[in-house]
Amino acid sequence: MAKWVLECPNCKSRFAPSQINDVGMALLELPPKPDLPPNGVECACPNCGHSAVYRRTDLRYQASRQTAR
Repeated sequence: MAKWVLECPNCKSRFAPSQINDVGMALLELPPKPDLPPNGVECACPNCGHSAVYRRTDLRYQASRQTAR
């Protein structure tokens, strides 16, 4: 499943604060980014525990990986 991800400035790991429901989504267009408060939102990295303030511009789209059958 596709998701919007954030990258921890401390350990550089990526984590997803939310999944994207891509059922019926047009494949040629990215889904809209979720709304975040203008001053950002504080999140802790699930890998290292570092807390940082993230803004909407920090969200990056990560497509789902299809497995070969």
